[in-house]
Amino acid sequence: MQHLEQEFSNAIGYVMDTAVDPPKRLGMAFLVSKSRAVTCASEVFHYVEAPWALKIKFPFPDASLAVKTVHLHNDFDKVEARAQYLKQTGSPAETMSSFMNDLAMLVIDHNPPASMSQDRIAELNRALSLPFSSEGVEASGNLRGAEFVQIVNTIVESGREGLLTLYDSRNIPVANLLMARGGILKVFYKQVMSSEMAFCELVYRQPAVGFAFRPGANIAWGDVPDVQTPPDHLCYEAMRRAQEIPNLYQQLGGKDARYQQVVQQFDPSAASEEIQWMVEPLWLSLDGYLTLDKTPLKIGVDTYTVLIAIRELVNRGVISQINRLTPFPCTGVIGDPLISHTDFEVHPWDPLQAFYLDPSSGKPTWLEGNFFGVANSLQPKNMLHTIEIPNDVNGALILKDYKLIGIHSGPQVLKPGQPAPPVKCFQFMWMGALLDLSTRKSRSGGAGEEAEGVGTLRTMDATSEEEEPPEGERIQCPNCFAVNAEYGECKTCSTVIEAPPPEEEPSNPILASKPVKQLRQIQKKHKITNQQAMIIGA
Repeated sequence: MQHLEQEFSNAIGYVMDTAVDPPKRLGMAFLVSKSRAVTCASEVFHYVEAPWALKIKFPFPDASLAVKTVHLHNDFDKVEARAQYLKQTGSPAETMSSFMNDLAMLVIDHNPPASMSQDRIAELNRALSLPFSSEGVEASGNLRGAEFVQIVNTIVESGREGLLTLYDSRNIPVANLLMARGGILKVFYKQVMSSEMAFCELVYRQPAVGFAFRPGANIAWGDVPDVQTPPDHLCYEAMRRAQEIPNLYQQLGGKDARYQQVVQQFDPSAASEEIQWMVEPLWLSLDGYLTLDKTPLKIGVDTYTVLIAIRELVNRGVISQINRLTPFPCTGVIGDPLISHTDFEVHPWDPLQAFYLDPSSGKPTWLEGNFFGVANSLQPKNMLHTIEIPNDVNGALILKDYKLIGIHSGPQVLKPGQPAPPVKCFQFMWMGALLDLSTRKSRSGGAGEEAEGVGTLRTMDATSEEEEPPEGERIQCPNCFAVNAEYGECKTCSTVIEAPPPEEEPSNPILASKPVKQLRQIQKKHKITNQQAMIIGA
């Protein structure tokens, strides 16, 4: 099992958007050949014309690969995906969207350009920016640092009520504050937590570059609790915590320090009352992989409170900093491509496994569940499983008997009127769907150049294009689906492709005659049935 985990981990990476600073993680990808990786189309559909903005970061070997082209599944609904992208509101009630045929192939660029054009980066960022609606907006503008605290104080002093929304550089809402009752009533930032803690995290992280205040506006707040602290006290406490955090990091080894348990069990009641309520999730997260900077997001608590709790656990001697810079091997050598297994059947309730690298820490993670069935009888390669994979993990491996059979894409999509299954289900794409990408031609990064079909899995060098052979004459690798010129070792993944057994010579002299043989060749080439041949002959 350890060898298998290492094999998977070395071939799995995160797809990163490098057109923003810091780079934005989009989803997970894994290698299926020396020059191809598979990911979810919903994460990369915006980058079909801008693959140069993507990189695949492999945390285990500590290596990165550039992307040359992005190929989406032919039946992936880009229009619907774009519509869902434009609907982002930053609301806690916002749910993750899932899509049918959520599969994409990334072609690796082994000779990427030295730098990206600033004009192209600006063009991409404009395309990914949400249109700003001025409807109901009383005040809006740019922000720098913690200036939004001044805006909050101004709104409180004026006695105005409404919704204050903070935006990132692409005009995507990153936080919402409900201003009411002469103060701050609710705060939401990334995930549901105490509104006071969310406000403190906003003051420390300073993620926004713009704001808009809409009097009388509101959103669905779900389980976000009300603020119980007066606004002046809350602002003062948030600023105080933000100033103390750098000193706490210094005491604990820095933002990238990682901690691990040194005792098998710890009774939360033994901790101080200040941190008892959060010790259990914090304790479980201290696995030697998670950095201090990522811990708050993992357990849903603000940075200051997390650092205070970790300092107490260190002083009690129940946790310690790992004695190396990173838990990853960092060999610089990316692992071998993963082998897809589509040569056996899967039946309802067959046990399945899921494997992924935790998006916060990179820790190898195994989960178990069952196969449920197909998601749509008209699109049977969209399948369902019952493995409770977190919402922020797109692209996890779905395995049967620890063999790769699919890629996880999110919660099940229920159409109007479709009855819900008796158990919660999630979607995954059968790896055989890669064949649907095999005959498609798409544009490469160059102007007016056509690249080979995705399923050929060859380098995307436009200068070495070859005419694609007819489908009946293709010699296709059963592992990576690459088209080869001859039987034997696959030139892409080294799998041995066995030649089909020779056809037996018919004993009937009529069937063995030259005209009948020629007819058989025409039928095979054009996929003509015997009945169709009889009609044509008549």
